[in-house]
Amino acid sequence: MSTLVLLSGDAPGGGLVGTRVSLRDRLVARLWPDHLDRKLAAGVPPDSSAGLALRAATLIGPAERRSLARQLLGVLRDARARHPWGIGQVQPDRREVLVAAEALETLAERLLDPAPVDARGVARTELLLRDGTGPLYFHGAKSRLAGVAAAALAALEPRGHSPNGHGHAAEAA
Repeated sequence: MSTLVLLSGDAPGGGLVGTRVSLRDRLVARLWPDHLDRKLAAGVPPDSSAGLALRAATLIGPAERRSLARQLLGVLRDARARHPWGIGQVQPDRREVLVAAEALETLAERLLDPAPVDARGVARTELLLRDGTGPLYFHGAKSRLAGVAAAALAALEPRGHSPNGHGHAAEAA
């Protein structure tokens, strides 16, 4: 079993507390990523709960960042090549993808950069790719794809983070 350091409003001075990571915490992080991603994307601090901290640690990890960057670049490649989308899958809005190409490429490049990122921006990127009613897939979406991609890119930049730091969610053995 491992320990996480979390923020606590209940601790004297609203400080940090160590908490054991339970099986339930791990299940929450694995089984409800969409719920946790929405919270992280909205700016809920990752260190406010064990489930959020575990999900944030996954999101800011190199494997998840590479996967999201590959997905973004694949959507761009297919839109540019006029590649036929798969049968039975929600199809990206090709016109919107092409209009937002520069923002999507920049977002993918930043995800591939090994510099630290904020889980909030990675969660926004994850939601951008998964949300079938969002601007990537739905022409009538309230937001434009380029704006959503730019907002995700801005949210990737760590808040109050030293250049040599390691992100928000730290798990200790």
